[in-house]
Amino acid sequence: MTIAITNIARLGAPAVLIAAVLFAALSPAFADSPPEAPAAPSSATPEATSQATSALPASAPTPQQQQPFALDLGTAVRRAIAASPDLAAVQDALAASEASYDATLRQYAPSAVASAGYTRSSPVTGGSITVGPQTVTLHAPPQDSTSFRLGLRQPLYSGGRIEAGIAAASAAEGSARADARSVRRSVASMAERAWWALVLAAESEEAVAENYAAMKAHRADAERRLAQGTGTKNELLSWEMQEIQAGVASRAAATDLEAARARLDILLGLPWNTPIDAAPPPPPALSAGIGGIDGATPSTAALIDRALSTRPEIDSARARIAAQDAAEKLARASILPSVSLTGDLVYADPNPEVIPQQEGFAFLWDVGIVASIDVGRVPESLAQIEAARAEASQARDSLGRVRDELTLELVQDSFDLEKARDSYLTSDAAVNLAEENLRVQKDRFAAGVAIASELADAEASLLAAKLDRFRARVAWELARAALRDAAGGDAASELSSRAAAQPQGK
Repeated sequence: MTIAITNIARLGAPAVLIAAVLFAALSPAFADSPPEAPAAPSSATPEATSQATSALPASAPTPQQQQPFALDLGTAVRRAIAASPDLAAVQDALAASEASYDATLRQYAPSAVASAGYTRSSPVTGGSITVGPQTVTLHAPPQDSTSFRLGLRQPLYSGGRIEAGIAAASAAEGSARADARSVRRSVASMAERAWWALVLAAESEEAVAENYAAMKAHRADAERRLAQGTGTKNELLSWEMQEIQAGVASRAAATDLEAARARLDILLGLPWNTPIDAAPPPPPALSAGIGGIDGATPSTAALIDRALSTRPEIDSARARIAAQDAAEKLARASILPSVSLTGDLVYADPNPEVIPQQEGFAFLWDVGIVASIDVGRVPESLAQIEAARAEASQARDSLGRVRDELTLELVQDSFDLEKARDSYLTSDAAVNLAEENLRVQKDRFAAGVAIASELADAEASLLAAKLDRFRARVAWELARAALRDAAGGDAASELSSRAAAQPQGK
């Protein structure tokens, strides 16, 4: 609303009264859009934020304090979602698209424009006019004129413009919502992978450090036996070489651990050198359902059906189709006329409809119907219709391609999960065999039957078997997560459901 008033001091009580009437008439138009309270940060839902902060210390420990705190997978995922700037950006875009959609809905409501003005003109000398035998004296028009105007315009027929605009805004909102879901899934997946990478790095570092300590003990024992005359120089050199190799591996594993910790720190929005640790993972749930479908190996057809109904990529492709259909309807509407009901209420001094003009406020009103059509844009609109139709066809082809890609992704992830499960079971059996072999070699070495290199080989074989088993465990977890995501699930939802299913107190 624009109000321009000059020299309002001379308007007097009538002007104040009409201004109050205008503001009272316009107030309902603004009552349905109250100012909103400042929105909460869009980077996370209130539930996710409260859960993430409740599972972390009140303030993250500084690197100088060196007080690592354990972080479970669910908390890591929630914290990453809450801290992600990419997710905050797409949620802001979603809020903007929702506001745009709400604005298009208001096109059905009448528009009201209020204005006020004051004009002072140069003096004009009055004259006279002779009508028959009589001469009429014309007074000079007033130099000052003041007017208050309230104009209303209600669309009656728009040729489908309003409906097409609403459809386009709805499609844009749907696309933004799908983008937000896709980014949220991506952030949760990255946090899940980073957490498992930290678990694997910590497990590897612990195993290598344990092997390093064992090599140092063997080397010290070889030195003692060489001094007593029961050992050989060759045996001591062999253990020293094993100790050096284990030390190098231990330092490399420690470096990998710090790198994995820094990667997760950044995803959680923490300083890169914050000393966090991954909480011990639960035993592998080889029989757990996938993507909300019960059973460790649900049918590929069931997973495909679920993916096609839940994946944000499908929703985004459908939104693009709806947007192009709306663009075609909007182009068609531009060649049709628009009809509106108009009305004006004027309170003016002097009355412009009276001749000669005289000082004093008077009410004037008019009501009418306006129809308009832009004939010159018809050729352009016809071309826009053809372009929108072609782009809608292209969007439908894109949806088919997305479906094919998702189907192939699901099939491949299903095969990968089966191979990962077999690899884990095989590596578990290999650990049992390596443990038994080490027990036998220790007994033989104590009896003086086995040499040091055989015992070292057995210990190295057990270390390698344990690391292979844990790598296979992590590979299975990630393969399962990939299949879950391909089927339309995500880490945050699955972990929330799993936490809700846990008995109270656990």
